[in-house]
Amino acid sequence: MGAGRSCWHTWVQGIRMARVPHGPWRDLYPWRHYSSQLARSGVAAARLDHARWIATAASPSASAKTLYQHQTDCIEQSLTAFGQHDRVAVSMPTGSGKTVVFSHLLARLPAPTPSQHKVLVLAHRTELLAQAKRQIEAHNPNLRVDIEGGHAHADVDAADVIVASVPTLGRPSSVRLSRFDPAEFKLIIIDEAHHAAASTYKRILHHFFDENRSNPYDVKLWGCSATLQRHDGLGLDDVFDTIAYSVSLETLLDEGFLAPVRGMKVDVDLKLDQVRIRKGEYDPAELSRLVNTNAQNELVVEQWRRYCQNERRSTLVFGVDIRHVLDLQEQFKSGGVQAESITSLTPNAERKRILQAFSDGEFPVLLNCTVLTEGTDLPCVDALIMARPTRSHTLFVQMLGRGLRLHPDKKDCLVIDVANTFASNSLSSRMATLMGLKFTAEDDGAAHAHAIAPLSV
Repeated sequence: MGAGRSCWHTWVQGIRMARVPHGPWRDLYPWRHYSSQLARSGVAAARLDHARWIATAASPSASAKTLYQHQTDCIEQSLTAFGQHDRVAVSMPTGSGKTVVFSHLLARLPAPTPSQHKVLVLAHRTELLAQAKRQIEAHNPNLRVDIEGGHAHADVDAADVIVASVPTLGRPSSVRLSRFDPAEFKLIIIDEAHHAAASTYKRILHHFFDENRSNPYDVKLWGCSATLQRHDGLGLDDVFDTIAYSVSLETLLDEGFLAPVRGMKVDVDLKLDQVRIRKGEYDPAELSRLVNTNAQNELVVEQWRRYCQNERRSTLVFGVDIRHVLDLQEQFKSGGVQAESITSLTPNAERKRILQAFSDGEFPVLLNCTVLTEGTDLPCVDALIMARPTRSHTLFVQMLGRGLRLHPDKKDCLVIDVANTFASNSLSSRMATLMGLKFTAEDDGAAHAHAIAPLSV
């Protein structure tokens, strides 16, 4: 395999903004559009019709002046959609400010009745719970925000907003969900909504909505995700009625809201066609055996030394599994490079320490497998190394998103593919449709006005 042959690619514009579920979005997200069903309880009589709903939506608060245009558009179109639908989803890229959006949305949404003003925010990871709580409190200082999850027990009666752990509320043996009276909640928010088809989420939603999708309490459901699709084939059409808003990654890159991206592909001889496919993705055990070799791990470190050591501040590396991450970490350390790793086995306190030290620039390389693909804000990351291939568009977008946030010391983000990730199952050829991006050979780059010039090599 050797050092591999470096072949530079540039990133150019793809699809434009699509804000309502028409055209290509109907093809990309083949969801059925259900008409909202009127509730059979006494609350139904108080349900607002479409025109009255729009008229009674609270006016933007003073803090809304800090919102970017796409965030304002998302909030307004979500409120409009709620006049016709109970369950609304939006698609926004990583780094676009989804938490900021729903922190403002929950205050703008009118309560169906005076006693039905509470909001439940659902997230599946500890980091997401804390981040959501901080953002909601920052934009809504008059609201009480509690966390429900693990050893944290919210005061359901006193809290205005409860940020809850899905594993805590949604597991079959949990009795904590019974403390939540649906008649007191106006809105349920699902962060990383592509997970919403999982059984734990559905168990929670069935507590507020009947299984036949009736809505006796007039509760609204709003979900946001950078990737409103699942690689395991489970559909989201049973969860959401419509996509109210979407904005492409390319649009936010053009507007300068996200960090520019440079892409580099290192040609390697990986026999990915020999790896078994399970539920649309490479089998983890077989994939690990293929990529977790001395030669491949040496190549990862070699490419980091060549393109990142003197040019990049913070590099995030994605591995296949825990063994792969630990072996890669040892490869970096044996070469005198200070590198840390986070896996599912890393204790929360240690994880927090590592992330803070990485953000502070105390070491240059952080390795992980599947842990840092969601819910972790690391604006300092200015280089990504894809040491694992994937057939999942969702996973690829999530990995890429870790490097898109802006940072004062960051001019762009370099993405180095050392595992044929860009070529996996023709992934790169479908990037324009899925992400607003595609790859073009270097000598074609001059033909594209939005191309980012490759680094000198």
